[in-house]
Amino acid sequence: MTHQFHLEGSQRPLHLKKQGAALFNQQMWCWGQDIRRAEGNLLLEYGFTRRRPPEEVVGSSSYVLQTQEQHTVTLWGFGLFYTHSPSEGIFLKRYSFTPRLALNVEWPLDAWALDQLPALSLPSSPRKCQAVNSLLTSLLSWISAYETWVLQTQGLAYRYQCLAAWGEVACPAEAIVSQWQHLADAYTARSRAEKSR
Repeated sequence: MTHQFHLEGSQRPLHLKKQGAALFNQQMWCWGQDIRRAEGNLLLEYGFTRRRPPEEVVGSSSYVLQTQEQHTVTLWGFGLFYTHSPSEGIFLKRYSFTPRLALNVEWPLDAWALDQLPALSLPSSPRKCQAVNSLLTSLLSWISAYETWVLQTQGLAYRYQCLAAWGEVACPAEAIVSQWQHLADAYTARSRAEKSR
């Protein structure tokens, strides 16, 4: 079957998957630093809404953003959920770069831990593969745009400080924007190539 390459998330090209996993892990660290910024929570300044778990529930607060393109970004310490409609979304787990598809998601997403997320699966049909690829490339471009905003409002030195506090660097601060956009472009090109087969 010509679409088999995209049916298994684990079979994404290894170099893109490795680059994506390293970059996403770094980005999760940076978002954590943005939350703890001494001058105030940068995610809230960007437009995210913080949702804390109920008092009786142990879990991670979530940060939710409705983008201008009507996509929804939900961040937790353990990963990210991205959707453009209630019917389909993708989840990226921290330390991984294998998008999992969720169907018929009810909003707001009342999940405070990984095991509270809706059912997630690898795409199992050409249409689902296209949905995952479309959402993934849109998400990667959104992250690039977010990092552009951080550079414009906080300056490059701020991201250098964030990465210095981590001690691990998957990508230098000055290349974060371009690396996210490069990854988005690479997945867009792969998606187009698959459609033309």
